[in-house]
Amino acid sequence: MKKQYVMILCISFGVFASVMSSTMLSIAFPDIVDSFHISYSSLQIRNILFFAIFATGLPLFGHLADRVSPKLLMSMGLLLFCLSSFLSGFLHHWYLFLAFQSFQAVADSMIVPAQVVLIRKLFPQDKMGWAFGWFSGTLSAATLVGPALGGFILRYFHWETIFYLLSLISFLSFLFVRWVVSEVQGFDQKRTLPYVSTMSLLGFILSV
Repeated sequence: MKKQYVMILCISFGVFASVMSSTMLSIAFPDIVDSFHISYSSLQIRNILFFAIFATGLPLFGHLADRVSPKLLMSMGLLLFCLSSFLSGFLHHWYLFLAFQSFQAVADSMIVPAQVVLIRKLFPQDKMGWAFGWFSGTLSAATLVGPALGGFILRYFHWETIFYLLSLISFLSFLFVRWVVSEVQGFDQKRTLPYVSTMSLLGFILSV
């Protein structure tokens, strides 16, 4: 039972940084606008790209999590999130910022379905509700902590510190997943990946 507690905490912690990124970043919007010398309308391009890529990536990586090792997929997503978050704060160029935020959205869409498959594979049926309860609780905790922590950072540090912190949290999550979470295989390794439908959906959302 103790091992199950540790494992569900490590799996759930992987989504902590991705949930906090949205709530913390919304507080930093005025600082980002001033730093890049852009308008609030231009800043919305970031939100459009991020949520469009995240939403359309979920079906693709959800299918992929059923074909490959969900632990590997989650690890790759956490590393990509770590790198893209760090570069989003480190490189002061608006278009590079948009590019790395897009990569961060890809990372988010890799992490979430991999977590769901890991929970379904690693926990018995009678513990499934308990495991998803911990997972949902982590989402709620990250949503609660994000604005307060973001406000604290902006009061004493520069807005880039938010991305450095998110990068650190995602790297720690990567280590926890690699060291603690057991290796499992997906459900259906012969499933066809929906490349065409994913790209069509992304194009439609961006067009709208």
